[in-house]
Amino acid sequence: MLNLNSLLDKDVISINDATILGEIFDIEIDENKGKINTLIIKGKLRFFGLLGRKENTVIPWECVSVIGEETILVNLPKNTKLLSE
Repeated sequence: MLNLNSLLDKDVISINDATILGEIFDIEIDENKGKINTLIIKGKLRFFGLLGRKENTVIPWECVSVIGEETILVNLPKNTKLLSE
């Protein structure tokens, strides 16, 4: 069974090109269905954090392939455009 704490701070990696997309910062849940809709990944630091962060990235739950102890692997089709929050 998964809980929010077990998902937070895990690295998210694209299985298509082995790109590390970042760490999970939050999740979005459909309250009516009780299901996870999206994973929200922290925006990367700009100029060592002095200029803040880039926008957070939103990944649809359907793209999650494997959830491991330290990482989550996602399968992002080539034409998938990642949303910003």
